[in-house]
Amino acid sequence: QSPLPVAFGDHRCAFRGTTLKRLAEAGLDWQLTCHLGSYDPIIAILEADLAVAPFLSHSVPDNLEIVPESKGLPQLAPFYLNMNAKKGQVAPAVEELMQHIRNGFAGRLKTAA
Repeated sequence: QSPLPVAFGDHRCAFRGTTLKRLAEAGLDWQLTCHLGSYDPIIAILEADLAVAPFLSHSVPDNLEIVPESKGLPQLAPFYLNMNAKKGQVAPAVEELMQHIRNGFAGRLKTAA
């Protein structure tokens, strides 16, 4: 569609700036359909097929699809998640949570590859 309907988080969305830069570089017109700080309205808009939105590739909900490059959208810039903590200075519960997060992403990376 032109303009391309795009959904973002609010002004703090880490994907917003780089996504808009890539769309501009590709010469694509876009229209903001949602810019809320809440995840649920964005997912609802995507499920209704009313817009596209940038996500970390391994955090795309199972009921949604990643738009293939063949559809003419530019490839987005890579993003990474970093967890930083000083060894031995973090509560055991926090260490356990960090390991759980790592394991969750590692499992998704294996199934997506």
